[in-house]
Amino acid sequence: METCDSLILYHYLNAHSPDHGAAKAYLEPHFANPGFALCEPVLEDLYARLRSPHLNRNPASAAKASAAIKRLRQNPHWALMDYPGGLMNEVWAMAARVDCTPQKLKEFKWGLTFKHHRIAALATAQPENYAGLGIKRVFNPLNGPTPA
Repeated sequence: METCDSLILYHYLNAHSPDHGAAKAYLEPHFANPGFALCEPVLEDLYARLRSPHLNRNPASAAKASAAIKRLRQNPHWALMDYPGGLMNEVWAMAARVDCTPQKLKEFKWGLTFKHHRIAALATAQPENYAGLGIKRVFNPLNGPTPA
């Protein structure tokens, strides 16, 4: 089994990169290779890179970045190294939302992971970021006594 990191994928997707040709020469022969795999955490980093104004003159929108990830994930020959419970399908659906930043995406994934593992209480400095995920008690212990 072979894989690559987010930098190879970023340069492959970025036609303006000076390393685009080398990344393309590496990746394209693997398009029909069943011995190639993508790793979900690598794709998360790629999403952040595509959206970053520090790396891109014109950062990708949430929809464009998630569409690029979706194309990579849908290669019928490649294995996909997912988190337990297959939670990444939900995560990538969230990534396409207009208001989804890389930070929100990371917290959403964490929230789904907590839910999958039946976490009943979550201490966080940003409880609003975990609303609606089915965690019974989400609170900010930095704002005073911890609620029961």
